Amino acid sequence: MSSALSPTAGRAAPARQWGGLRSLLDWRRAAARIPRRLCHHAALDVRNIPRRHLMASLRLQLMQLTGLARVGFACRLHEGMAQVWYWDEADADAFRAALRGGGDSVNGIAPWPEPLLRAAPGEGLHLVSCDEGCEAVALRGGAIRRTRWFRAMPDDAAWAAFVRDVGLEPAGHPRPAAAQALPSLERPAAGWKLSTRLIEPVPLQAWALAALVALLGAALIAGGLYELKLGRLIADEQAEIARIRSENAATLALHKELTEAGGYLAALDRTRPAMLQLDLMRAIAGSGLVDDPFRISLLEWEYRGGRLRLLFSVPADGFSLGDFLAELEKLPMFGGIRLMPDTPRGTVGIQASLAPPPGSAQALNPK
Repeated sequence: MSSALSPTAGRAAPARQWGGLRSLLDWRRAAARIPRRLCHHAALDVRNIPRRHLMASLRLQLMQLTGLARVGFACRLHEGMAQVWYWDEADADAFRAALRGGGDSVNGIAPWPEPLLRAAPGEGLHLVSCDEGCEAVALRGGAIRRTRWFRAMPDDAAWAAFVRDVGLEPAGHPRPAAAQALPSLERPAAGWKLSTRLIEPVPLQAWALAALVALLGAALIAGGLYELKLGRLIADEQAEIARIRSENAATLALHKELTEAGGYLAALDRTRPAMLQLDLMRAIAGSGLVDDPFRISLLEWEYRGGRLRLLFSVPADGFSLGDFLAELEKLPMFGGIRLMPDTPRGTVGIQASLAPPPGSAQALNPK
């Protein structure tokens, strides 16, 4: 019970979850270690070889140098030289059985030499422990100059022979007391290329999982684009609704103002008389129709209920009834003029309705 609640167990669960998620997102093949006893090192000159022919050229050189019919290798360029780790792939089943690590990877397994799956030591001579036995390594300028595998811890004579092979004096480089254990790596360092016929193909389950992830990704992208487009359409519709509401509010406010102004004018119109008779007389006198008392004169005047009845005395000679009525219709106070029948000889009678005065409610809103 206490172990389940321990801080170490609490940190282990998220680590396992993150490892599972990383394995789903990382489509690279898992690295399986080729034991050091099965792989060998060589340095080959590649300065005059085009890059596109590099792998084929290295395979051909290794087959000629080693006599192996099927050879696999990993290589990296360094100062015009190819640092190569190679191995025999003639017995593929036995070779696969000798691979270490990798496990059951969803994305397949790629074999890599054991020295590439551990941290590189520094410059100088080193004795490094391997999965089986140990390895003597001489590094200079960041590249391996000599390397030798021992099934067991080498004695002084074997170590001295390795030091001489490097070109150094054994007296100045005594044998280490124990082999050095270096940290393991999940994958080789950047720059290493692999050429082998033993890479296991990606299983059908991995392809199905990749297709499912791609389908889900496409669905998420399509859903996001549709949601974005729908959001823009909704925003445009909301902006249009806001504009219409603003215009409607302005129209309603203007209508309210006009209604209030119309009511005010109607009330004002009701408080003032329709037209004063004195104003009518002044308007007729100012029109010039009755300014000559010897030709046309006003005999009768009757104003009742907003209507006016007038009787004019006209001369017998040189009088034109049409011109007279035309002059009367020009007067703005008359809304309509009708000629009265059966008036005495030498007279003309009219009945006229009065037009509403300018500025009144009736004049502004005629029916």
